[in-house]
Amino acid sequence: MNLPVRSSIDRRNFLRGAGLALAVPFLESASTKALAAVEPARHKKILAIGNHLGFYPGAFFPKEEGMDYASSPTLKNVEKHRKDFTVFSHLDHDVSGGHGGVNAFLSGVRKQESNGFPEKNVSLDQIAAEHVGSAARFPSITTGIGEGTDMCWTRTGVRIPPVNSPSHLFNALFTQSPQS
Repeated sequence: MNLPVRSSIDRRNFLRGAGLALAVPFLESASTKALAAVEPARHKKILAIGNHLGFYPGAFFPKEEGMDYASSPTLKNVEKHRKDFTVFSHLDHDVSGGHGGVNAFLSGVRKQESNGFPEKNVSLDQIAAEHVGSAARFPSITTGIGEGTDMCWTRTGVRIPPVNSPSHLFNALFTQSPQS
């Protein structure tokens, strides 16, 4: 059997090949560093917390206004995220009725009176989702405790039922195929 005779590689081709081989790992890391330097766009978010039983305003709202307020006892728990949120106070829509008025929390319109309004009782979270939600995986997420949570409403006045199960919420957010 005759083995093929290899021709020798001249010095110039050897150095060219060696230089390319040495550069490949650096090219990959350079592109990775360039991609890492580009900060991904942050989605705008809104978080509205409604509590059927209410809460004590003195423990929630800061006493001062502006950026340098002292955190209230309730807000101390989220102090490290302080630059990421704004606390609104002194907002009122004059819907009374105690616990029964919670369905107007984000809309200012009772569900019984929504037919008198062109946009029914569309809630604030859904208006925000219409404007900034298209860039997010979930334009809006409604959660709650129990079946009585009825704070979120579509533009046609239809209640958006909350996700009541923490495991269902987790699966929807962090797994590929959420449980139904």
